[in-house]
Amino acid sequence: MASGEGEAIVKQVNESFVNIIASFEDIDRYIANESGMVENTTLIFSRIRQEMDNIASISEEQSASTEEYLAIAAEQNTQIEDIYSLMQDIKKASENLQSVLKR
Repeated sequence: MASGEGEAIVKQVNESFVNIIASFEDIDRYIANESGMVENTTLIFSRIRQEMDNIASISEEQSASTEEYLAIAAEQNTQIEDIYSLMQDIKKASENLQSVLKR
């Protein structure tokens, strides 16, 4: 009888260990799945960061171009004002010449 009870206990212990091993294998699979998800999430955030860096770079380039266009527009405005001033001088000189010719 004792040997039958001992065998039953050993069988129960073995089944418990089998269940424990199965549980650890399940845990390992879940951990592996979670690890894969963390890696994917990290990759996604890395891509987002790269895209944000690209957007920031494009924004900086656009800002520089806008500043350049504004500088060109200001320079052209100054040149137009200079041309207008010279045209006014020509007009005055022409009026003076006409008045001299009328005398």
